[in-house]
Amino acid sequence: MAFEALAEAAERWCARTPFQLIAAEETERRMDFYAEPGVSFYVLCPEAACGDNFHVWSESEDCLPFLQLAQDYISSCGKKTLHEILEKVFKSFRPERLTVSHEMKTHVAHFPANQGGIITRAGQKKCD
Repeated sequence: MAFEALAEAAERWCARTPFQLIAAEETERRMDFYAEPGVSFYVLCPEAACGDNFHVWSESEDCLPFLQLAQDYISSCGKKTLHEILEKVFKSFRPERLTVSHEMKTHVAHFPANQGGIITRAGQKKCD
């Protein structure tokens, strides 16, 4: 799947969860997610034709243990979709780790790789 379509799927998923897509780097095929209070992780997306799997990780040592379920799921047999992986990550974090807020969430816009390939904060939208 093209990276732009994956980023759009991630945005739709974020609209239903406490997570925000805070950055997406098309050249690295990386999407970074954040939710209060300090829950962060990123997903590396495979190239469409290479046959690799998604990869989920966090630079926060506090978050890594919660990602084990999603990592095991990715390693299991069969191809997984980004939505399936994001749902596993969401279920991996205990409800007390995430707070659903009806405050403003940051919305991001996609820029093609030839324009830097970075998705940056642009505009606002309310949580559902």
